[in-house]
Amino acid sequence: MIQRWLIALLLGMMSAIVVPAAPVAAQPGGVRCFAETGHCIAGRIARFWEQTGGLPVFGFPISPLLSGDGGTRVQWFERARLEWRPDQPLPLDVRPGPIGAEALGSGGRAAPGPGAPGAVPGCRFFAETGYSVCEPILTAWRARGLELDGQRGWSEAENLALFGLPLSAPREERLADGRTYTVQWFERARFEIHPTPGGPEVRLGLLGREARGGAGGQPLPQIAWGPCPFTVPARARVDCGTLIVPLERDQPASRSAALAFAIFRDPRPAPDPIVYLSGGPGSPALAGAPALWRAWQPFVAGRDLVVVDQRGVGASWPELRCPELGVFAARARMQGLAGRAYAQEEAAALLACRERIAAAGTPLRAFTTAAAAADLRDLRLALGYAQWNIFGISYGTRLALALLRDDPGGPRSVILDSPYPPQESLYAGMPANLNRALATLFADCAAHPACAAAYPDLEARFWRLVAALNANPLPANPGGGPGALTGNQLLRIMFRQLYSWQSVPRLPGAIVALERGDLEPLRALVAQRRGAGAGQSQALYYAIQCAEDLGTLQPGWREAALAGQEHLAGFYQELLELSGEAENLCARFGAALPDPRWRAPVVSETPALLLAGAYDPITPPVWRERAAEGLSRAYGFTLRDAGHAVVGRGACPAALIRAFLNDPASPPDGRCVEQIGLPAFR
Repeated sequence: MIQRWLIALLLGMMSAIVVPAAPVAAQPGGVRCFAETGHCIAGRIARFWEQTGGLPVFGFPISPLLSGDGGTRVQWFERARLEWRPDQPLPLDVRPGPIGAEALGSGGRAAPGPGAPGAVPGCRFFAETGYSVCEPILTAWRARGLELDGQRGWSEAENLALFGLPLSAPREERLADGRTYTVQWFERARFEIHPTPGGPEVRLGLLGREARGGAGGQPLPQIAWGPCPFTVPARARVDCGTLIVPLERDQPASRSAALAFAIFRDPRPAPDPIVYLSGGPGSPALAGAPALWRAWQPFVAGRDLVVVDQRGVGASWPELRCPELGVFAARARMQGLAGRAYAQEEAAALLACRERIAAAGTPLRAFTTAAAAADLRDLRLALGYAQWNIFGISYGTRLALALLRDDPGGPRSVILDSPYPPQESLYAGMPANLNRALATLFADCAAHPACAAAYPDLEARFWRLVAALNANPLPANPGGGPGALTGNQLLRIMFRQLYSWQSVPRLPGAIVALERGDLEPLRALVAQRRGAGAGQSQALYYAIQCAEDLGTLQPGWREAALAGQEHLAGFYQELLELSGEAENLCARFGAALPDPRWRAPVVSETPALLLAGAYDPITPPVWRERAAEGLSRAYGFTLRDAGHAVVGRGACPAALIRAFLNDPASPPDGRCVEQIGLPAFR
């Protein structure tokens, strides 16, 4: 079982910080989002909607917040149009628009209707328009209102404020469902009498849906502040919120996305904060934000830290997790699936996830790195930052590079930790990159007197062990799961451990202990990294990677990637992307079309600090140089004993980052890098 744990690793977990899985809010803080229509409500309009009747009165939102005339902000609902005038005092700042009057052509003003019948006995007569309101519509009209006087119940003035005056007598009309009902029109609503098994029922008509088609207005990015989706650390001041943006930038009024973010406030911050971009794509950032804030104090202090769950991830909405993969994994363990059969069943589970998401109306083509960069630009502007400092790890470096390209004035500086440049493919280089990292381990052990003496001829012994375990697996599994330990599973464990600079010194000893049949050293290493990668959004991962990596590769890339890597072929046979199943999956996944920009280096004069680890098995040190090809003011360092996510190495990378943030125009003092020698093997 390779692919699920590999995604977990690719999702950019910190090498020195185990980020705990945290409960994810069902809705972003301060915001209500509705899968039924793909839109959200927030702020003053959300409070008005909730306090004045919610779904029965207004229905679901069917538009984002839109610009209106004279500074008015407008949001359409199934049954109404809510108009917000921020310059007006509460509670008169939000009112339903006169869409009933507009539909009847009365220009939004109540006026006596032609041939109005006048007063009707037993009914409430309105002289202003000449119509009466009778039962059962009268009771429904009086059941709701706008709160104007602070008293319990609804006064007639409050009923009028919500629904307006009657503009017609009850009459028979054929509605959009093809059936005929008794209806009565009001300035802001249409009441309809529907027959039900329990008797006549009065409902409000879908005037918003009927009138929305010809309405204009530009979508407005909207921030709502609310509770944090994590436990706020003691002594930390944190503001959490949500930014609502268009889901599809080329169809800005069609559906919405809500981005959850947190700002860890510094007591005396510089004007340019740090914004952290997590890996993946698909790794939640907010769940581990408190741990990051504590660990990064050596370079965060003096600036605010902004942490964002990108669209489709974590506490943001819509979320693109695939519980279908958990069901598949349990079944695969029970059935002992392996090899190509495993990859095929995994692809089927991902496609089932894709079908569920598509059935909910969420287009996966909307989830791209460019869209995520546009979201971040909107967030920067909405928060009022002239510039900020971008800090990306793993896939987050791709997103950081996209920001340099698409929001060139926004980044003051950029830090690329374990770069994943657009010119490179994660998958085409994967076997060679793991082989290089293992070769580094063996060469460094041979060059280290104590390691060489304790574990001579380590490379040959390791590969003999892999072959022996594939031929005769050990019944015990150091990962604690079912099944025996094969040589390919050992390679999986090695891949995971090479991410962590703290694990590397213990790997030679664990290999030789396993050679003797002792699994305890290996089991201890596995236990330290258990749980990394929890909460990832797998559908988001493939929505981006199908378009921006796999979709850019030429025919024959898989054969070329595995050429000369026969000892790793079994390890990769279950990896979906290298199994031959990727093309079919991506063809049916609904991702965006490949973007030709993803094979060109990003060109920028923004100062950039690039950090790489010599042991990184997935984003090798040479990618640091590739990422810097178009960056004219780049400073690069490779840490001799580090793996993936170099910032977890501790004091040295923290000092480099701090110096760079304080003076991006000057190269940081790299003496601490020069002082790092071989791993402290033991």
